[in-house]
Amino acid sequence: MSTAPAYILAGGRSSRFGSDKARALIAGQPMILHVASSIAPFAQSITVVADAPDKYGDLGLRTIADESPHLGPLGGLAAALQDCSPGATALVTSCDLIFLDGGRALGLLLGEARADDLALVHFDERWRPFPGLYSRLLLPAIGARLCSDDRSIRTLLAERARPIAGGQFSSWAADANTPEAMVRASDMLSS
Repeated sequence: MSTAPAYILAGGRSSRFGSDKARALIAGQPMILHVASSIAPFAQSITVVADAPDKYGDLGLRTIADESPHLGPLGGLAAALQDCSPGATALVTSCDLIFLDGGRALGLLLGEARADDLALVHFDERWRPFPGLYSRLLLPAIGARLCSDDRSIRTLLAERARPIAGGQFSSWAADANTPEAMVRASDMLSS
């Protein structure tokens, strides 16, 4: 089975959630630990990108600081790729993406990877940036976008990513970016 260095983005303000959503409990465990557990079989290592270093160290998770905090997922992606070794491709996901299939779709994603991919992500009616595989070779393009007015990760993906079409990934994950969505994701995990 293929593996990659894995990064969980947890540097957002959680404004829709109202508190640190990464620490919100699902079945008695912080959401970020559910995510880490799901990606562990596919990860060479797991690192969290947050707004402060060691923010999730108490949970046993290596945590690095986003050097461009509050610039959205593109800033977190830049921090993750800067942390990777040269030539690496990273598996990147968000702290609020609950893997309903136990992470099996990540194996499919890694199985689709090619050496020349700059980014490999799911696409249905729009780009789904996470989870995705991102090459460190994207850093110059990301850096240019972070210095511009267009910090949309989806715009970057439209220019640089190879998409995986929807069918094989249907019903594999749920976003839990509001308290209501977290309850729905928790219910789906339980059923």
